[in-house]
Amino acid sequence: MFQLHRKRFSVRRNASKRWRAAQIKEEEKEKEWDPNLVIKTTNMCEEMQRQALEVAHSALTANNVENKVASQIKTQFDELHGTTWHCIVGRNFGSHVSFELYIHFLLEKISIILFKCG
Repeated sequence: MFQLHRKRFSVRRNASKRWRAAQIKEEEKEKEWDPNLVIKTTNMCEEMQRQALEVAHSALTANNVENKVASQIKTQFDELHGTTWHCIVGRNFGSHVSFELYIHFLLEKISIILFKCG
């Protein structure tokens, strides 16, 4: 009798372990980023970071001029999260900004700073 209960428990536990391992693998896949991406600094939540990366990627594929890329990222974030977003795009620059929300990342060797001010 005891062996039967033990076997049932063991089967359930193993099934639970397999299910949890599958869940962890799925969560890790969701967190995987583009190999050409390096997030330098941020104080945004993960969902907003993901939106910033998606918007930046689409802007980089649609435009080949850095000024247009920055304009597209800024206008899309203004639409998504309200006004007062600013964007800096380039390969070599310095910056010092005041911000509420901020992300600085490299995507395909292009540095992008997106921040919300006031």
